[in-house]
Amino acid sequence: MDRTPILEKYNPLGQLFIFIGLVLISLAIGVMLSAGVIAVMMGAEAIGSNVMSDLGNPNVLATLKISQLVASITIFILPALLFACLASRDVFSSLSINKKVNSRSIILVVILVIAVLPIVNFTQEINQLMALPDWLSGIEQWMKTQEENSEVVVKAFLSSTGLLALFGNLVVMALIPAIGEELCFRGVMQNIFGKMFQNPHIAIWVTAAIFSAIHMQFYGFLPRMLLGAMLGYLYHWSGSLWLAILAHFLNNGFAVFMAYLIGIGSMSSDIEEIGAGEGMWIIVISSMLISGLLLFGIWKIEHLIKVEITSVD
Repeated sequence: MDRTPILEKYNPLGQLFIFIGLVLISLAIGVMLSAGVIAVMMGAEAIGSNVMSDLGNPNVLATLKISQLVASITIFILPALLFACLASRDVFSSLSINKKVNSRSIILVVILVIAVLPIVNFTQEINQLMALPDWLSGIEQWMKTQEENSEVVVKAFLSSTGLLALFGNLVVMALIPAIGEELCFRGVMQNIFGKMFQNPHIAIWVTAAIFSAIHMQFYGFLPRMLLGAMLGYLYHWSGSLWLAILAHFLNNGFAVFMAYLIGIGSMSSDIEEIGAGEGMWIIVISSMLISGLLLFGIWKIEHLIKVEITSVD
């Protein structure tokens, strides 16, 4: 007997609230599991202590990485899978992970992720100029503190220079976030907003804004939202989540790999600033033009594929 999806009777707004509920439940589970990891690896007394003050300790770093890995899987992947199980008879189809990706699009995406780096750095620089009114000084200070804490943890994660550490960072900071966040944001939320607004462009940008805000790094909000929109369009055009997952993984992975090369002295740290600072207008404009052409190329490839499939049907 066919199973009728439980969420089929709910409208998009109802499905959104249910998904938020699943995320909150998963968040609670993730926090408990992460605390459990810390308790097992460092002792129960470490849960209430300030591990941020001991990030130079390899055992602390290893514990935090495993804790983050568990949290990422629980908070992002778990609710997406649960929602898909409740919303559709075919989980893989519901999350758009059952469709193969065109090889030409893959090649263009790899080049695109590199081409957009100057744009990311340029918008990051603009974003950091943000200043709130005096009456919001308390919120601004909290935002800066959140940003500084995140930066300290990221730098600590990337401080190890061994190949094993590089592999671990690629898994924890690139692979799992790419899979989990794309399942959650593009695979579920963008689809819900698409049904809600009946407009894919609004759905893409609303999802991108939420995707950026959820990272709690407000001085990087603008570049992350633009990247989120790019991932949204890759998914919308291709109909496959794998293209967005690939781009997400490459974006994070390149950052991790560049930090590794800088750490071992094989690359100058100046590469991280390309597109930012004075005299970078030509690079930024070139980045915009090349990225635009690459995005158009991906759209054209995927559009032609859809036309071919339609004509065959």
